[in-house]
Amino acid sequence: MGNTTSLRIRQGTLNDGQVINWEEQFAQQTQMGLLQREENHVVLVHGVGVNENQEPIAAHITLSGIGSEVSGIIALSVNDVRVTLYPVDGEKKTP
Repeated sequence: MGNTTSLRIRQGTLNDGQVINWEEQFAQQTQMGLLQREENHVVLVHGVGVNENQEPIAAHITLSGIGSEVSGIIALSVNDVRVTLYPVDGEKKTP
């Protein structure tokens, strides 16, 4: 993750494939938690939002930890970080 140590989980929801504008819809939303820099995170992805060019730019996730759970929106590209999501079982899922 380069110099970035965590991603902010912002309040909000989105539908999979929804076209969004990060700055207008989520950038100023309340921070619900942090996704810390670690390689072994497992999150439940509810949907991925795209920009007008259909490029993935945000994800609605639930992060479960010891005794806690937080749901919200993360940016998929922050500073020097590009987040990659993949199935835990390693199999590519197609709709």
